[in-house]
Amino acid sequence: MANSKQKNNKATTIKKTQSNKNDSKKKPKTAAKRKKKPVKRRLTEKQKKFIHEYLKTSNATQSAINAGYSKKTAHAIGHENLRKLEKEIKKEVAKKESKKIAQVDEVLKFFTSVMRGDIEEEQIVLEGGGPGFTKAKKMTKQAAAKERIRAAENLAKRYGLFTDRVEISGSKDSDDAISNLINSLSDRPIFPTDNED
Repeated sequence: MANSKQKNNKATTIKKTQSNKNDSKKKPKTAAKRKKKPVKRRLTEKQKKFIHEYLKTSNATQSAINAGYSKKTAHAIGHENLRKLEKEIKKEVAKKESKKIAQVDEVLKFFTSVMRGDIEEEQIVLEGGGPGFTKAKKMTKQAAAKERIRAAENLAKRYGLFTDRVEISGSKDSDDAISNLINSLSDRPIFPTDNED
């Protein structure tokens, strides 16, 4: 009986260790798989001012001084801030540039409004005011027909309404005929000589 108890104990311990191994396979390692989210760093007022000044001057030392850092440490702090705040500076530069450069939809809207005659422009017109006298007068008028046509052409190009290339496809026989024609023309001189009539 003692042997049977020992066998049962061994069997249960083997089952327990196998179930523990199976459990460890089923459970994902959450700590290892979790990605750490980047912590958003709050900028101090001096750092914000440094970024603002650096966008104006592009000089790290002068920007540090203008931001309120000590003149003695401005050189070191300026370069340290450039290294630390590189991402923030790039974001601000991108914002500044995006305001200056027109986006695609803005350009298309402008071309459309010019084409439809919605845009008016001011022009100075000279009027005669008597013998030897002229008056300058400002007038607003729609875009000229040339500008409207040019805007329409630009829109048409954008939407692929004009084709610049022509694709020729055909059978092998037609390709041979085209090749023969090209070869026969390449033997002829481009400009007629005096001997030919």
